[in-house]
Amino acid sequence: MRIILIGYGNVGKNFTKILSIKQMEIIKEYGLKPKIIAIIDKGGISTGKNSITIFTEINDLNKKIKELHDFNSFKAISYKEKIGMIQIINPIFIESPGWVAKIAEALASRNINIIEVTTSKAAINVFIDEDKIEEALGLIKKSLISN
Repeated sequence: MRIILIGYGNVGKNFTKILSIKQMEIIKEYGLKPKIIAIIDKGGISTGKNSITIFTEINDLNKKIKELHDFNSFKAISYKEKIGMIQIINPIFIESPGWVAKIAEALASRNINIIEVTTSKAAINVFIDEDKIEEALGLIKKSLISN
């Protein structure tokens, strides 16, 4: 059973605790092996074959890391502070290829590293170092207008 949590407030946190405690019972009684594959919070999310990336604002980082470790479903947890997101939305993205490449090329030309990119139909979300947001925004606008 693959689970995606939407929100990681009190309900989400308590659900993960209960799931962790009752996991063996669920497997034994129902033949289901619950596995959280994604957590969506207000900041954003990305999933890979063997990874989950959560972009969120965390007030107490050490507490959050401990909570995730206590869940016993992750091999490793890492974090990076001061990540910013630029979201570009345009219906043209749906039917025409190459927009992510144009954005990546513009940022690479000024040595701005892309930490993560997520896409969905008409939206492209680019996660970069927070202190590069303004410069990146200008580069992205310029690259999209010129094409």
